[in-house]
Amino acid sequence: MPETMPVGEVCSEQIQTQRPRLPDVLRDRARRTGHPEATITSFARWVTSLVRFHNWRHPRELHASDVSRFLEHVSRARGTRTAW
Repeated sequence: MPETMPVGEVCSEQIQTQRPRLPDVLRDRARRTGHPEATITSFARWVTSLVRFHNWRHPRELHASDVSRFLEHVSRARGTRTAW
């Protein structure tokens, strides 16, 4: 009979086959290019906001018009005018 893993543990095979999450990739690349942690945190928050606004669609699936809609939404929410 196979042994069961305790709840919350992940086997090493699962870890090796999982693709990195977008926020982790973003943070890693930003660190490698020398951005300060405060900027990295800001990047991650903006990307998370963008993804949430578009119902958790991956940014790879979005178009320029989707990004524009998001920025217009942010602008309206903050009471600022858009420059485009």
